[in-house]
Order: sequence, then C-alpha cells, then structure tokens
Amino acid sequence: RTVDKTYLAIVPNALRVPPGGVLVHGLTEGDDGRMRAWDPARAPRGSKEARTRVRVLEHHGTSALVELHPETGRTHQIRVQLAAIGAAIDGDTMYGGAPAPRLMLPAQRLALQHPVRGGALELVAPTPRALRDHLAGLGATLPPDVASVAERMREAAARRTAIVVDGHTEALRLAHGPGDALPDVTLDAYREHLVL
Repeated sequence: RTVDKTYLAIVPNALRVPPGGVLVHGLTEGDDGRMRAWDPARAPRGSKEARTRVRVLEHHGTSALVELHPETGRTHQIRVQLAAIGAAIDGDTMYGGAPAPRLMLPAQRLALQHPVRGGALELVAPTPRALRDHLAGLGATLPPDVASVAERMREAAARRTAIVVDGHTEALRLAHGPGDALPDVTLDAYREHLVL
C-alpha cells in the first residue's frame, strides 16, 4: 500500500463523479468469481472498502477520458466501481463495458520509494496509441496509408525490444492486433524470419 498508482480509462460520457471526486464502495466476491460493489451503508458483512479518486480529463462525443487513483488495492476495484456507477470501462466485457479492441484501462504512472537507494521513484508511461485511437473513434480499422501502418508496427516492435536485448530470446510477437492499434495484423519474429 505504499505505491501511488494512476490509471487512465475510457468510459461513457454520462459518468457522474461524486462530490469530492472519490468513489467509495464495499466490495464482495460473488459465486461466479466476479466482484460486486455495494453502497457502504448497505454493504454485506465481510465486504472490503474500496476507494478510488476520479477526475474527468476530456469529453469526446459519447466517451470520456478519466484519470483514476486507487487509494485501496482491491481485486478489479476500478473496473467494479466504475461499472457500479453506470460507467463501465470500454472493452471491459466482464463488467458490462462497450466493445473495444482491448480493455481501455492502461496504467499511466507509478510512484514509490526506491527499494535499494531510497528516495522517490516515479515511472510514467506514454498514453497508448490504442487508447488515443479508440477515444477518437479510429481504433477499429487500419489507417489507409502505408506510412501510418509502418509507424504503428515500429512503435509496437519498440515496446518489445527489451525482451531480445539480452540475446536469450529468438522468437517473439512484435505486433499483436488491436492491442497495438493494428486490427487483424499479427507480426511474429523467429530468428531472422518474420511471419505477418
């Protein structure tokens, strides 16, 4: 509970952020293995409190981009809490989200105390192209020009180069369909051969 986490999510534009911007629920696990969110006053005995700060960053048509900071660390906490207020995350089929190429809930930032040197350590990830494209309504199709497709393939491969740097891996997936904003495209490398 010492790591400060920030996530982004795409949710329906009708999201109503509670006063103070903090979602508070009691969470329980159902018989089907899915988590359930309850109003704290009506939560069953044994439920665990979940708290998530929410801030709307942008509105785009019927969608909104939100920033989320979980203050507790419960299983599926963000997903369950947003679904409970009628704002299921796009791509979250388990909790009723709208269709999307992937779960639109990327981690954006982690801040913690460095485990060896001490002091603050902050890790920040760029906003994934798949999230930006989905928000703009572009994620379902490939771009019409070769240069844009090639750029997306280079970006996807660059995210995975750390896997092969040590020389122990000779086979890996360089691009994986919608998760890399490349619907219907998969690119695998096997030593010096590529399979598209």
